[in-house]
Order: sequence, then structure tokens, then C-alpha cells
Amino acid sequence: MLVNATTFETLNQETKTAVISEVNVQIPSLYNLFALKIHVLQQDLPHRGFKDFMDILSLAQCNGVDLRSDKIRELCEKYGNQKIYERLLAFKG
Repeated sequence: MLVNATTFETLNQETKTAVISEVNVQIPSLYNLFALKIHVLQQDLPHRGFKDFMDILSLAQCNGVDLRSDKIRELCEKYGNQKIYERLLAFKG
């Protein structure tokens, strides 16, 4: 995903460095990944919607994040919309 310089700088502040195959890579924070995925869902791109929706569900499950949490609701309000939040809750049950 392409972002402007200001957004990149904000995201980059919360990255962690990891070494993969002897290469240093920057890993975004979990909640920044959620924010990016929610932002893409808000754009309602047909070729991305299902994948990004499933990525959010997988990230939440693998990291023990409750999709009903205030933090996820706030991210949906800031980077997406109420409809996205409601869809996540409906799917998660």
C-alpha cells in the first residue's frame, strides 16, 4: 500500500526491526496493520475487500485481539466507518 510521507513517518515510528534471511526488515505494529487494512476496506475495492477482511480476522485471532475492543472500534471510526466495524462483529459473532 502506498502512503504519503507523513503517514509513512507515523507508521515507521512504531515499527520493530527483524532479521529475515540476514536482511533487516521493519515490521509495522499490530494496530498499524489493523489501521491499514481497515483503511483499504473503507475504499471498498472489489479486488481487495475479502482478502483484507480475512487478514483482519486472522491478525485478531493469531494475536488474541478482541474485535469488540474499544481500540478496534476506534480504528474503524478513524480509518474506516461504522459499517466495517459492524461487519467485523457480525462475522466474529
